[in-house]
Amino acid sequence: MTTEDPRKEEGIRHHSAHYRTMPRRLASRGIVHHKYLIHQLGKTLAVSSPASKLHLQDFPSATPTSRLLHRYLVLYTDKDVNEQKQQYFQQGERENGGVEAMGEGGVLQVLLLSSMPRSGSTLVAQLLATHPESVLFFEPLSSRKKTPCARNGSCVGGFLTRLFKCTYDKTFERWLLGNDLFLQYFNANTRRCFRRPKEGGSGCKRGLELRSTCKISRVRVVKVIRSRLSWLEGLLNDPSLNIKIIHLIRDPRGSLKSIKKLNWNSKPSFRCGALEDDMRHYDILLKKYPAQVTRLRLEKLSIEPFSTVSNLYKFLYGNQSLGKETVQFLKEHTAAPEGSVFPGDNMETRRNSSREYQAWRWRIPSLLLKETEGEPACRAVITRLGHALFGSIHNVRNATLPLDTTLKQK
Repeated sequence: MTTEDPRKEEGIRHHSAHYRTMPRRLASRGIVHHKYLIHQLGKTLAVSSPASKLHLQDFPSATPTSRLLHRYLVLYTDKDVNEQKQQYFQQGERENGGVEAMGEGGVLQVLLLSSMPRSGSTLVAQLLATHPESVLFFEPLSSRKKTPCARNGSCVGGFLTRLFKCTYDKTFERWLLGNDLFLQYFNANTRRCFRRPKEGGSGCKRGLELRSTCKISRVRVVKVIRSRLSWLEGLLNDPSLNIKIIHLIRDPRGSLKSIKKLNWNSKPSFRCGALEDDMRHYDILLKKYPAQVTRLRLEKLSIEPFSTVSNLYKFLYGNQSLGKETVQFLKEHTAAPEGSVFPGDNMETRRNSSREYQAWRWRIPSLLLKETEGEPACRAVITRLGHALFGSIHNVRNATLPLDTTLKQK
C-alpha cells in the first residue's frame, strides 16, 4: 500500500487546521449520523491507494451536503472505510448499552404502537430516540389519514416497511419536511433546527438529508397510534426486516380524560374497542413471536422508570445497560421537581411520573368516569390490567383506594 497522499494529485490543500474545522461545517449542513465520517476529517490519518476511492452511494451527488463530502473526504479503500465505520459503531455500542440484538447488517427496526392516543407514546418514542444512532418517524400515518390506505392493513404494512427500509417516496418526504411537529422528532439535528432559530429556520431544514441519514442509522423507530396490531404480522414475517414491536398501553380512563380535554373523539366504545382488540392480538403474536413483541405499561414505566427501561433495553438490544443519554432523559422526564412549569403544549413530556400516572383520578369528569366504566370493552381492559373499577366519583378521588397494588404485566 502506497503512502503517497492522493489528495495532492487532485490539488486539494489539506492543512490540518483546515480539516479540523470541517466537522463544524458539515454539521451545519445537517450531518449528524455521519459522525464516523466527520470524525476522520478532524484527524491526520494515513491514506491508502489512490486507485480505490471512498464510495458515497448513500449521498446523491446533487445535494449540497454530498458535494461538500465529495470535495473534502479523505480517500480510503472500501476496506479502510468499513473498518473505521465498524470501530466507530463498536465504540457507540460500548457507551450505549450494546446492540447484540441488531443482527446482521447492524440495523434494528422498532415499531412503537399505542392503541389509544394520550397513552405516553410521545414520551416512549423520545426515550427510544436517545440512542445516538437512531432516527424516529413520528406518527407517519398522519400523512395517510385522509386516504383509503389508513384503513387498509396491507397498505399500512407496506408503508411502514418502506419507512423501515428508508425507501419511502418523495411525497412522504415533502410531507415530513413541511410538518415541523413531526419533523422535529426525526433526530438530534432536526431538533437543532427548532431549538436555535437563528441557526435554523428554512435554511437549516433545506440542509437536512433525511433519506441518507435514515440509511446510515442503526436504530429506526416508528411511532404510530393509527394502526392495529393485527395489521403488523407481515412485518414480523419479513426476512428483510429485523423488527421488534412494543405495544404500549395505559388505563383507558386516563387516556380518555386527556382525549376529551383536546376535543378529540372520546367515545369509550370506539377507543376501548380498539385497545381490547389489540390486547387480544398481542396474546396471539406473543405466542408466535416471543422474541419480537413486548408490552409496555405506562403505569409501570411511571413508577419504576429505570428498571422498566432496563428490561426494555434487554428486549431490544440484548443488554440492560442504559447509555448516558438515556439516563439523563429519564432523570429529566420522570423526576421533575414538584411545581415545575415547562413552556410548551400538550406534547410536553417532562413530569414527575410517580405522581402524574394517576393524576387523572382527580380530574376526570363524573359523567366520563361513569360512561367509561359502564362500557363493556373498557371494563374488560381495566380488569385485564388489574386496575380497580371505582364505581363512583367519590371512590376515584379517594387516595386511600389504590389504582393497582401489583402492577404485574398482564
